[in-house]
Amino acid sequence: MGTDDDLRPAVRVVLVWPDENRNIGAACRAMKTMGIRDLAIVPGERRYEPADVAITAVHAFDIFEHARYHDSVDEAVADCTFSVAYTRRRGRNRKYSSATPEAIAERIERNRGGGTTALVFGNEEHGLTNEQVDACHVICRIPTAPECPSLNLAQAVQLACYTIFRRTSTVSEKGTVSENGYTPLDAVRIDELADEVDALVSLVGYSGDYDRQTNRIFARDLLARATLTPTEGRRLKGLLRKLRYGLPRRE
Repeated sequence: MGTDDDLRPAVRVVLVWPDENRNIGAACRAMKTMGIRDLAIVPGERRYEPADVAITAVHAFDIFEHARYHDSVDEAVADCTFSVAYTRRRGRNRKYSSATPEAIAERIERNRGGGTTALVFGNEEHGLTNEQVDACHVICRIPTAPECPSLNLAQAVQLACYTIFRRTSTVSEKGTVSENGYTPLDAVRIDELADEVDALVSLVGYSGDYDRQTNRIFARDLLARATLTPTEGRRLKGLLRKLRYGLPRRE
């Protein structure tokens, strides 16, 4: 008989450069009320005061106590199979498309048992940088009224976690788990495949340095959304290498 933890989808919340102790505490409470306990923090140069965090965390202070700290977003999501950057900003460097919170929740339900999904939230004032967004596979925008588009950090975490809870809790209550029989490739393996694509692009001289980087990120994001099996990943890597070594090198 499976436990509640066996039925709960694997979700990690990543807070990047959070400034306010009480926002962290409120985010911990938002997570725990929705059954999510895995917290990662990318503090940068910031230091946090546990007593202040505890004021708003209430009965969820254990989430903060067990949080893991990382030097970068890349490091915080390295063992995840999918990562989502929550941002309201648009622009050339903010990916080609965005997903809704409902679409993210649907993917997590469909991929239950298939590795961890990271939900990445930026600094309260400045949000996520382009580089931090690039470290994720897809962006998500939470719809808001135009006259007041910004959400508090803890509010954004609450809405994201609530949407996932609503989508997945019915399945959990029935005691059934969607089984796909494998754990998709993690971020490290996906990056290795993206490197193979990049090497092939470089060999054929498809694009300049700037477009080459954006193309690599584009390929990586597509590969992440494909939820490849380890066997598929190895086979694709082999095919890409055969193509690369089989092509004449440009002078």
